[in-house]
Amino acid sequence: MMNTKNIYIHKNNIMKLIKFIAVIVIAILSLYSCAELEDVISQEDLKDFYNDIESNYKSEVEPVFDEYKKEISSAVNEYKDSIGKEAKNIFIQALDNIKSWFSNLFNNKDDKKDESYSSFRKEITVLFKGYFSGANAHVPAMWDDSYFYSKNNEFNYDLAYLSSTLSAAAYNAEDRDYNKWANIESALLQCGFNSQNGNMQFYNYDDTQINEVAYTITSKTISNGKEEHLLIAIVIRGTYEGIEWVGDFNPGLIETGERNHKNFEETKDGVYEIFDYYYHLMKHQKDYGDNVKVYITGHSRGAAIAELLSVEIQKNKLVSKSNVYTYTFATPKTTKMESYSGTYPNIFNIINGYDIIPKLPSWYYNYGKSMLLPEKSTALFNERFNYITGDKYLSEKIYEDIKEAYEEFFVKFLKNPNIVIRAAGITMKQLEKQIAFNHTPETYISWLYATDEKDYR
Repeated sequence: MMNTKNIYIHKNNIMKLIKFIAVIVIAILSLYSCAELEDVISQEDLKDFYNDIESNYKSEVEPVFDEYKKEISSAVNEYKDSIGKEAKNIFIQALDNIKSWFSNLFNNKDDKKDESYSSFRKEITVLFKGYFSGANAHVPAMWDDSYFYSKNNEFNYDLAYLSSTLSAAAYNAEDRDYNKWANIESALLQCGFNSQNGNMQFYNYDDTQINEVAYTITSKTISNGKEEHLLIAIVIRGTYEGIEWVGDFNPGLIETGERNHKNFEETKDGVYEIFDYYYHLMKHQKDYGDNVKVYITGHSRGAAIAELLSVEIQKNKLVSKSNVYTYTFATPKTTKMESYSGTYPNIFNIINGYDIIPKLPSWYYNYGKSMLLPEKSTALFNERFNYITGDKYLSEKIYEDIKEAYEEFFVKFLKNPNIVIRAAGITMKQLEKQIAFNHTPETYISWLYATDEKDYR
């Protein structure tokens, strides 16, 4: 049996041992912390940091030790003849608790961030002017910052659907003389971008020339919990003004090595100039280094410019290829170089097989991957199309009936369009409606809504 004196001596020894171990733990963790932090914290800052720890020792550390003194004292009193197996376990647990306490004190900041981090994710409502009704239609979509931490050369269905809605919102909001970009501004604000201090900029909405296109450029900081990136988003409007149609049908030849569509290439150059300025301006407001990502989308003429802009950004190595995300819809042909067909696997051109616009110019090709929508409409597609437009989608049978006619129309239009139309037994109004049904943003949104990854060819 241990007498009271021996118990007292033994207890004091335990306390000394605990304090000794604590000092060793502090020393080891101090060395480790210095090694980890010396690149970002000065020696003077470290000295101040540990002076603070020393000054707060009695108020923060000793109360913890006192708590464990009581635990060990209780164990010793319970086993007066020896420490005993249970007392040893309590002693070990006390030491583990001390270790855990110090570990939390010096816990790595990034590790904490990983455990608690969740991506910015929000369901949004996207407004856009309906082609048929002329009034604003609205559809739901989901924004998630994590889209831009997935592999950009793998088709992301959720990002594709979101892009179809944003490219629709890029068109002018109803018929107004002011704030024509209201719909795309509203959508991007919901996605976590802001319009303060010139962060969100709108170009060419009021007056578009033949070699111009209307578009929005904005940016925000995103994170995966380990590192932050600057995300620059560019949403490009499709053909809206009559003069833009003239440019669409002026492929020409630009001797850039790629021999791209003349008007599209010249228009892209204007957008790239603004992007280059915006990129350097925003990148240096905060030291992002190479942590910059770019997201580009557009419909029709906007899709062609988006495709070429993506190529230009990657070709000039302004942003790493792995950080450029591009989704386009109803994309016309952009380059005469067949060898570039299928290159740039991070560009996804989503095409409705019944849409004539992506077939033009017929002797041209596209950069990136062409993703073909299903050939036949479904009940879900028809339901969504009717919900958005208030109209019924023209059946595939009607398409087959006039397919030959409108293909000939584009070839022979300048010679004698009336003969072509009469020969097919249709009217210009029918032809226009059929082309519009297959080409409008409403159709692409409806298709994306009614499909998933496995439906794309």
